[in-house]
Amino acid sequence: MSTSADSVLTCFDQASPCGFFAMVTEGVDQHHQRLRVFDTTGTKTHDDDLPKDLGATALVCGVLASEETASASSKKAKAAPSLGKVLALVTERAVHLYSVQRGVIVTQLGNPLPSANVQVALSAQGTNAYTLTNDGSIIGWDLVENLVTIELKTSLMNPARIAISHDGSILAVAGDGQIELWDIIKARVFKTFSTTEKVASLQFTAQGDWLVSHDEQKVQIWNALTSNKKQKPAKTLVLSDDDQDTTSIRSTDLVAAHAQGGVHVLALTHAGHVVLWPNVSEADAKRVMEPVATISIVSAQNDQPVRIRRAAFTKSAQPAVVVARGSIAQPILETIDCVDDNKKWRDITLTRQTAQNESMGTKSIGEQPRAANAPVTEEASDEFVATTLLNALQAGEDRQVMKLLRQPSILEDMDTIVKTLPAAYGHMLLLQVLKALETRVQQDMVLVNWLKQLVLYLNDSIKDNPGIVKRLAKLSRSTAPYALETLPRTLALQARVQMIQLQIDMRQKRAQFDDDDAQFDDDNAMATFEHNDQQILTDEDDDDAFWNAAETDDMFMEEQGGEEDDEDQEMDMSDDDDDDMDEEDDPSM
Repeated sequence: MSTSADSVLTCFDQASPCGFFAMVTEGVDQHHQRLRVFDTTGTKTHDDDLPKDLGATALVCGVLASEETASASSKKAKAAPSLGKVLALVTERAVHLYSVQRGVIVTQLGNPLPSANVQVALSAQGTNAYTLTNDGSIIGWDLVENLVTIELKTSLMNPARIAISHDGSILAVAGDGQIELWDIIKARVFKTFSTTEKVASLQFTAQGDWLVSHDEQKVQIWNALTSNKKQKPAKTLVLSDDDQDTTSIRSTDLVAAHAQGGVHVLALTHAGHVVLWPNVSEADAKRVMEPVATISIVSAQNDQPVRIRRAAFTKSAQPAVVVARGSIAQPILETIDCVDDNKKWRDITLTRQTAQNESMGTKSIGEQPRAANAPVTEEASDEFVATTLLNALQAGEDRQVMKLLRQPSILEDMDTIVKTLPAAYGHMLLLQVLKALETRVQQDMVLVNWLKQLVLYLNDSIKDNPGIVKRLAKLSRSTAPYALETLPRTLALQARVQMIQLQIDMRQKRAQFDDDDAQFDDDNAMATFEHNDQQILTDEDDDDAFWNAAETDDMFMEEQGGEEDDEDQEMDMSDDDDDDMDEEDDPSM
């Protein structure tokens, strides 16, 4: 299975023998993904644009059972089941089954499913499928009737992988640090394995007695029988010492070793070569095993390694591996026998003619070949880096692209480099950077800055793509440090500010009401005074006013009379004083 961690989704047919290789890439118009199917010789059999904004995040090969009448002329003819090869296009909230024979999507599981980040496992009989979402919901489906048959719930943290045994009786689910085995009939977990690393894939052997998982550095084989109580891996397959220091496991595949009663296991590394562990069985006393053989390809032009994009067993009687290499535009498929004439497994190194961007040279990415006296201008350097980046995108060299984006010499010129890319490949780079950021727990500021430049450059095209807009919005909430702590605090602070603002508004309204009441009282008092001042007197009021006025006049007259008596008395006293003075002046007196 290929997942959204890859910029290109790929898978090989899991039937026996392997019949095709499928690839999903971004379309030129940026709203449609492109699905292409090739036979094992490299001949293209299908080239279709998927429905607009489908947004496939994983690709799984399987089979689908269909009911076809044995005789079209008789409705009572017994229906004969047939198996058709399908591709499961896993999207954010649904699974679409694409018929390889008919070249169309024939059914959809979930409309939508209860949660996001969907994974799917298809039964070998083509009658059932099981979907897993990130909230732990497991839903079983009848593919013939497209009906839900069972609903389960795992308690694993971050469930991310699911697989179904070949007889359809056991379901394996992997999450953080654990793998659960479910008895589907009894709808319960009967065994749990502990893992030290994040599980990247799950696959049962054809007999159903072993479950094979892998992480970046090792492949582990677990006993999946219900009667076996062992919870430690029966076998651990590790990379060689050289590979452990330089690369990691990208994908795995296995096939039954019929003569020996065990399995052959292969792993494709991120370095682009295949490592093989043949005849792994319980009879072998070794619990930890290193690879017995390797398959690698080098370029005939410069002896540099050529990256193998995908590898799988052909599932034929003779042990053989089919590999896909080359560019996204034109992949090259080749079948390689794993054993020599003496049936011995051996290291295989093939020399092949390659395209310019197919080999993996040892020079630093972004290093520009030039003449001895030719100056390297900034414009020429940017153009070369853009060309190198474009070649890496065309070849699907995910790690090479990531390495190039982190070159210190081009970080200052990322704006110019982004604008130099064709829009279609800029869109492809945007999706690759977005997927890389979505799979990282911690923030990667280098990729964040590239993402900002790509969003600015492609704004007109991506704003009409709801799938990308939704993913960007989801990513923006998780890129800030301590986002899970900061967001609730921000929301609480916002609520507090709103409450304070509401209190201020209420106080202002209350003060306004008080002012209005005071003004209203003043107006009422003034109106009352004016009304009393203008009031018309009654007869009683006239009598009271008359007698009050009379009393006022009497009091005034009494005061006036008193004042006249005082003046007369003062005049008499003045006359007496004059007589006394006359007597004193007259001596005869």
